[in-house]
Amino acid sequence: MSPSTDGEGTSARERILAAAETLFAERGFDRTSTSALAAAAEVPQGLIFYHFRTKEELLRSLVEERTAGELRDLLPDEPAVSLAAAVELAWTTVLREFGTPNPLQRIVLREMLSRPDMRRAAHAAQTAITEQTARYLTRSAGRSGETPPVFRTVARLLVVAASLCETTSDPPPPELEPGAVATALTRGLPEPD
Repeated sequence: MSPSTDGEGTSARERILAAAETLFAERGFDRTSTSALAAAAEVPQGLIFYHFRTKEELLRSLVEERTAGELRDLLPDEPAVSLAAAVELAWTTVLREFGTPNPLQRIVLREMLSRPDMRRAAHAAQTAITEQTARYLTRSAGRSGETPPVFRTVARLLVVAASLCETTSDPPPPELEPGAVATALTRGLPEPD
């Protein structure tokens, strides 16, 4: 066993990231010491600074890496059978990703108030899922090429609404049931070609 892995093959870097996710979510970034991180990750404190130059770099890496992993390929390449089905799947997916509280969201929501880099990370995540959703809606409308602005608008509404659900309601109210959302939003969308 390498000194940088545990008995199950988890790297020290990954254990540090996991400990940071847990402790930053529970205590906040400023109230989490590197000694507490090292203890939770079961690594020497100096190893944190071997993998991350600063605690701020650890926070940025955590958010960037976890967000990139969560947002990769959320929606299928294949178009849905109808725009309503596409909106339902998109809503269900973004609600699961953005509307369900998790440690990473708690970290970003708390830290974005005082850290511009966290605001940028949150914006980048919203933009990525909005673009992915808009492209999926475009494919499901039987279109290729440039994504029409109306699909970007619907995608942005879905992402923003899901983000707000995380902070304002648990579970989402009945009027945000996927079928109701699809019915409301597809009324203004162009029919498939």
